[in-house]
Amino acid sequence: MNMKAKIVVVFGLLAAALQGCAAGAGSCTSGSGAFHYCIEYTGTSYTVDSVKTTCTAATGTYSSSACATGSGKACVFQKGTSTEYKWVFSTGDAGSITPESFCTSAGGTYE
Repeated sequence: MNMKAKIVVVFGLLAAALQGCAAGAGSCTSGSGAFHYCIEYTGTSYTVDSVKTTCTAATGTYSSSACATGSGKACVFQKGTSTEYKWVFSTGDAGSITPESFCTSAGGTYE
C-alpha cells in the first residue's frame, strides 16, 4: 500500500472512530506524506477529548483553534454530516500531484 493510501486509511478510520462524539472540537496538524495539512473537525459529533486522543495517536499536533486557511482551499469529507471533517493544505511537494488531485483520489471534495 502506498503512503497516500495509508494516510487515507488511517484518517478515515480515525474519523469513523470519533462518531458519536460537539462542534468546535479543534484541529490536528500533520506533517507526514507528500502534503502538510491540518484536519479540522467541523462535524457536530466531535468532542475536544476525542480529537485530542485521535490527534495524539496519529502523531499530530492538536490545536483548539481552526486550521489556518493555507491556500484558501480545503478537501472536505462526509460533507453535511455530523462527522464532517476537512483537510486544509499548507505546504507540500509531491511533484506532479496537486492538492486537488490528492484530495479527490482520497474521496474528498476540493473546495
